[in-house]
Amino acid sequence: MKTRSKSLTILDVAKAAGVSTATVSNVLNKTGKVGKSKQRLVLSTVKLLGYVPDAHARRLASGAGKTLGIIVSDIENPFFPEVIKSFETRARQLGYEAILSDTNYDPRRTREAAERMKQAAMPGAIIVFSVSRVLLAFNKETTPIVALGIALIILLGASFVASRVSPT
Repeated sequence: MKTRSKSLTILDVAKAAGVSTATVSNVLNKTGKVGKSKQRLVLSTVKLLGYVPDAHARRLASGAGKTLGIIVSDIENPFFPEVIKSFETRARQLGYEAILSDTNYDPRRTREAAERMKQAAMPGAIIVFSVSRVLLAFNKETTPIVALGIALIILLGASFVASRVSPT
């Protein structure tokens, strides 16, 4: 019988399975050497308990963000959905999640979106619109960014790729 609780931890899984938290962690993260029988035991216990790893806790523990940001000026622009879809597909292939922020051409919302992404310590962001001001928000950080639809701008302290792309 599944019991679902937001407060389940790997310690709960370890106790229920009769193994160490290190074993549970190794099975869930596919690291370390764990025998097939213990691996099956841990995975069946995870399923039985309905345990879902906390992505935020994982990021804090590892120090590595696995979420990339996408900032667009207008989600209804017919050019953006294909860019977003391609970016998200590739991000997932590389083990990342993507979070979208639509700013509706509002400079305040653009600044807030950039700030949220910086605060979340995202390892990178894609910015798709024709306003270069938001790039300055990343200038003080080392967050890699990709900018589409703007002229190449050199920023010190931030690496990025810029491409001039026109919707067809």
